[in-house]
Amino acid sequence: MQKLSETVLQVFQLQFNSYIPKNDAWFTDVNLGLTLWNGRFENINGTWLRWCDADGNVIQTGDEIAVEKNLELSQKDAQIKQALLLAIEMGLKFKFGDEYVGILSEISVINDVKLLERIVTQIPQVSSMDELRKLYTE
Repeated sequence: MQKLSETVLQVFQLQFNSYIPKNDAWFTDVNLGLTLWNGRFENINGTWLRWCDADGNVIQTGDEIAVEKNLELSQKDAQIKQALLLAIEMGLKFKFGDEYVGILSEISVINDVKLLERIVTQIPQVSSMDELRKLYTE
């Protein structure tokens, strides 16, 4: 990379009809700054120019926010699944004793939260293991 000056990032501000160099990269009018950031963007590792807040924290892109939200949702789904599996286990033990606990290994591989919710709500109505299996095999 060819350097044009000793400064890696030079920022200018429009004053009247000309641009003058700024001593910092903070833009008061928009309450944002610019910073150099090392990382991966659009599958390319490098140094990028990014918007930042007053503390120098990089402002996330829409894609970065989406990835973060998807991770949060996945974690919440896992917590919901665990709670539903616990409810199913307790419901089966309460209704049938320990004889139906073996079916939990089959049910625990189900990732569809709505189906697990349906199983929880149907436990009081089922009267056999076959009837219970029909809830998630059909």
